[in-house]
Amino acid sequence: PFSLTGQPNAMGGREMGYMGPGLPGQRSVLVEAERHFMEDIWGVPRGTIRTEVGTGTVSMFQSMQAGDIKACWIICTNPVATVPNRKNVIAALQTAELVITQDAFLDTETNRYADIMLPGALWSEGEGVMINSERNLTLMQKAVNPPGEALPDWQIIARVACEMGYSSA
Repeated sequence: PFSLTGQPNAMGGREMGYMGPGLPGQRSVLVEAERHFMEDIWGVPRGTIRTEVGTGTVSMFQSMQAGDIKACWIICTNPVATVPNRKNVIAALQTAELVITQDAFLDTETNRYADIMLPGALWSEGEGVMINSERNLTLMQKAVNPPGEALPDWQIIARVACEMGYSSA
């Protein structure tokens, strides 16, 4: 869970529901009962959760290179170093009109193509829930304050959302 490889915690991502057709708790947008359960928990009308799913990382960069995706916000990952066919990833980032990266590390292969870089905090500089491969959850307390203007990823995302007009309520 404390990866320094440039890739986020995939197990945690699946648990949070932001990978593929996922919803929190290993639920799927493709299962009606699981969509309804999450809509009820979140207090949104039934039918709010979309059932369309993306085609994956490689095709996303292909679409970006073709000009179909104009901007990207890359959080705590380093696709130039980790996604297959590095040349296509680089070409896609060069084609995009806006590339935002958010990372705790300044000099990554992907950050070199960023128009805007946001300072994310390391796992020890924020609070959060970690999950291991046995699906055990652990509340991680902040050990140290982040340096400078770095913030935990969720706080950066929330601030941008508020600036876009979304409320915290």
